[in-house]
Amino acid sequence: MLKLQLFLMMMIIIVMIDGSNSIIVHGDNQNQTISYNVRYPYKVIYGLPNSLKCQQSIYERFDECEKTSHKDWEITIDEYFYETKKFCCFIWDAMNCEIDVAKQCNHDYSIELELNTKQTYQTLCNHIGYGHGNWKCWWTEQRTIIISRVVGAALVLLTIFCIGYGLYKYVQSNNQVIKKIKRIRFKNIKEIGSPTDFRHHFHAGLDKPPKAELSMLYFPGLAYLDFSKK
Repeated sequence: MLKLQLFLMMMIIIVMIDGSNSIIVHGDNQNQTISYNVRYPYKVIYGLPNSLKCQQSIYERFDECEKTSHKDWEITIDEYFYETKKFCCFIWDAMNCEIDVAKQCNHDYSIELELNTKQTYQTLCNHIGYGHGNWKCWWTEQRTIIISRVVGAALVLLTIFCIGYGLYKYVQSNNQVIKKIKRIRFKNIKEIGSPTDFRHHFHAGLDKPPKAELSMLYFPGLAYLDFSKK
């Protein structure tokens, strides 16, 4: 790995300086981070040559590709050339943007830029599972934070909705029970009768008082006793 890093650094030893937005050079300690208006050429075919005589807006947009990818992946120049997700995804994002812009000036150069970048880094990044086109490179730190917040907010809203809906159904169910109770007709005291008048206290399930089934008793040696009413 160290040999690969030294080899790449020897090939791209030239440092390009411009007057645009800064790129972080050292970032081990945020309190001691130094930012310079520099760009470090991390591949052999780097930048958009002046010989192509593109429009100034194309040059500016091309340069912005690297800066945007640099910012999205929060990578520092001293983190270049290591087998990491951050470095590989930075390369592919920058390259995808650069070839789209370069096509508007010189299509052949955009193809050459893409082929050279893939030849240089495809094997390295495939080794750790972050080759070109890998969906995992879509998940930048910023996107991960945004998606996490959106999902968290959605879960909170869903929880509130479920609680509110549950309370609504509970109140609705209670109201239906109350309405049913109100529709039940209760007998008043005249209909029920006096509590001490047992003639009006019917047995459960009977509309009238039960009649005595036994009206006669028979005792051996005695006559029949008739207890029935005449």
